Amino acid sequence: MNTQANCRTTVLIVNYNSGDELVRTVGTVLNRVSPVELIIVDNASVDDSLEQVSAQYGGDIHIIRNHENIGFGPACNQGVQFCDTEFVLILNSDCELAEGAIRRCEAVMDENPRAGLVSGVVVGADGAEQRGSRRRLPTPARVMAEMLKQRENGIDLRHLPMPTEAQEVEAVSGACMFIRRSAFLSVSGFDTGYTFHFEDLDLMRRLHDETWKIILIPELRIRHIGGLSSRTRPLWVSRQKHRGLLRYLHKHCPQNPLGISAVYLLTWLHFLLISPLLLLGLRRP
Repeated sequence: MNTQANCRTTVLIVNYNSGDELVRTVGTVLNRVSPVELIIVDNASVDDSLEQVSAQYGGDIHIIRNHENIGFGPACNQGVQFCDTEFVLILNSDCELAEGAIRRCEAVMDENPRAGLVSGVVVGADGAEQRGSRRRLPTPARVMAEMLKQRENGIDLRHLPMPTEAQEVEAVSGACMFIRRSAFLSVSGFDTGYTFHFEDLDLMRRLHDETWKIILIPELRIRHIGGLSSRTRPLWVSRQKHRGLLRYLHKHCPQNPLGISAVYLLTWLHFLLISPLLLLGLRRP
């Protein structure tokens, strides 16, 4: 689907009961960047988010309605297959784009022919950089270091100075992923074996394995609310995060079974310890 001849990018949003946040996100896409295609893949939402979006922007978006919640990764694969633009921006339904964001991402892609995925710095409502905005790919040792608060050997890189220009990194936030469509297809898209979480890191790992680059654009800020799924089903979300991590390690670090076993024990112990807090609403996953 490419209704505009000079359009290079499709924005793809997966929706599941995102409410007003979806309307706000769509508004930032359509009001601040042009030209752009916009596809919403809806995973059987039961709220009125689609009705709100259709009422305000119906003629400017294409909506794919699924009859069940097929998950984030499969929905993204579905949307990418539907579009035919050079680039796809996979954007969370609770993100707000800065003016000119897509044009800047396109320019960085043009400057780096082996760039498979680029993103900006993802910040919260307070403007502070969010966890996971720039990070290393997981290994058993890095996961253990993260658990033990050894930041210099862990995954999250917020403790390091922000680069002053576009820089190659191992991984960025899955909330905003500007992807070269040919790179995405070359690695067969998202691994649909992940239920929720870690499918983004798995994709980035496979892009690295195929010599595609991941690039962070430090001057580009993406505002991300976060936690929509965690609010309604925190225990389920936490469990899927633990399962996703272990699937990732088994898939990409099979040479370290002892390390994976240690992570397995610690992650499930962690899950058991925080479950009462999640159920009581005293902690987010």
